[in-house]
Amino acid sequence: MNRIRNLFPLVILTFYGFPAFAGLEICNDTNETQAISVGYKGDDVWTSEGWWNLDPGGCATPIGGDLTQRYYYFRAEKSGGPFQGGNYYFCTSTTAYTIKGDTECEERGYDKEDFQEIDTGETGTEFTFRLTQSAMDVAQSGEGLGLEFCNETEFTQAVSIGYKQGEGYISRGWWNVEPGECSKPLSAALQQRYYYYRAEVSAGDFSGQGYSFCTASEAYDIEGDKDCENRGYVTEDFAEIDTGESARGFTFTLTNATGGNIENASASDGDDGLRICNETTATQEVSIGYQAEDGWTSEGWWRIEPDGCATVIDGPLKNQWYYYRAEVQGGPFDGENYTFCTTTQAYTIVGDEDCESRGYESEKFREFSIGSGTSSFVLTIGSSAAIPGGESSGDETVSETTAEPVVNAGLKVCNETEHNQSLSFGYDGADGWTSEGWWVAEPGECVTPALDGQPHRYIYYRAEVNGGEFAGQNYFFCTTPDAYTIVGDDNCASRGYDREDFYEIDTGAGEELFTFTLVSDPGSESPAGTAESVTTATDSKGGGVEFDRNSEAAVEPEPEPETNPDPGPTTQPEPEIEPEPEPEQKKPPRRGGSRGG
Repeated sequence: MNRIRNLFPLVILTFYGFPAFAGLEICNDTNETQAISVGYKGDDVWTSEGWWNLDPGGCATPIGGDLTQRYYYFRAEKSGGPFQGGNYYFCTSTTAYTIKGDTECEERGYDKEDFQEIDTGETGTEFTFRLTQSAMDVAQSGEGLGLEFCNETEFTQAVSIGYKQGEGYISRGWWNVEPGECSKPLSAALQQRYYYYRAEVSAGDFSGQGYSFCTASEAYDIEGDKDCENRGYVTEDFAEIDTGESARGFTFTLTNATGGNIENASASDGDDGLRICNETTATQEVSIGYQAEDGWTSEGWWRIEPDGCATVIDGPLKNQWYYYRAEVQGGPFDGENYTFCTTTQAYTIVGDEDCESRGYESEKFREFSIGSGTSSFVLTIGSSAAIPGGESSGDETVSETTAEPVVNAGLKVCNETEHNQSLSFGYDGADGWTSEGWWVAEPGECVTPALDGQPHRYIYYRAEVNGGEFAGQNYFFCTTPDAYTIVGDDNCASRGYDREDFYEIDTGAGEELFTFTLVSDPGSESPAGTAESVTTATDSKGGGVEFDRNSEAAVEPEPEPETNPDPGPTTQPEPEIEPEPEPEQKKPPRRGGSRGG
């Protein structure tokens, strides 16, 4: 709708009825016309007025006379576009208006829209507020900025937040978040990685994590986190929120309010990050594993409702390989040979070994690749999850996934030999001939290498038992003894790699998943179960393919390679809680978020 408003005489009277420099003046320092509305407390009732069209360089005085309030609110739009407010809602109209009351807007035929706050100071009787280009670029960008809380419990949650500001810490509250609704205590782009929160139901208990801040029973804004009682406040426990290294916006979802442990979170930061979506009919409890700077790390749990999604990693993705576990009501999961530490409660654990000795469980995860050079990815949990109370026995688990940009085609390798098979694969990737390894398939198990996430008709493999011999078909690729991804198949030795022989698999021209089965050849002179005795591949429809071991082939020349190794877990210590924040001097309380959302 058109937000370049037609001004009525009501607005004209406001311009000329008071001295030129009295009241609240708003000036437009941007290079575009801004349509302005204001909100304020007048005659004991919240009032909103608009619109003033401010050309670049122009000013208007929406509030005339000596100011009687410290806090006023405004909304600025250009060409009917979005505006990122501070969770202060007023009623508006598409034409010039003065509206008494800020509730039941839609019922009274108005819009309900978000405003930002203007602090005119404690004693100011006049104030000039300037719309700057940088601030309006952020507020009108339409991006999801700030810190938002969404309430998925059945109770109203009273939320307080704490965070670092300058050299000290500040705490603010309370925002009342109704069931099924959201509230945004911070609307500007986030400046910190770590924030802290407390959520109460009817002023009840909350199980924090040892981060203490000052609070008050009414709406408050308190600088400093120590000497709370001496300053007339209460010291209370908060829990931590990790928004990621580069998040501009973050959404934290409140769940399980009665237990006071509210840990499910989903982040938003543009298009970057790892997002998991649930296309099953059951709620999925999801954990993830990945390699971080401090070592192999696992995190959980995210409760993802049917048709829901959660952003489990915010910001640009740094690895090619990630791992996940998905459970229905704590049931089993068909994982692969990738184990991480978990607990039954929400957790972040550094290190994937010695889980039991550290008080954790060791559980299997499944691997997926996001490809090379990718900063965002969506993993979709498919339809084979258990459905509690339905026809499923409850023993089925998530075993079928589709992931963007992976198509529904590829290679599955199953091991029907008597030995563990260490598998490497070669393929013609986007950056040239590429080799990756190693996957370990135990007897009777299968692996599904995502490779670069794209379908390939011809894939080459090498399978070893305890690093033993393998008879390929003169398809040579570079390898290393450790987990690896290597681009380029020539100059292997000069680049510090081995050069080894691979065998060809023709997956066919179709788009179905192709299953290749490693089987023992009783007539082979090789040790039983070694990969050079593999003679048969079976496709997804059960057909057999015989391979000619004497075929000749030559691998095409390659561009210069880049290495991006597939992980091999190591153990790191579990992270500890950060030190208690440093205090600051008291700041006079303000209305804060008492308007809610």
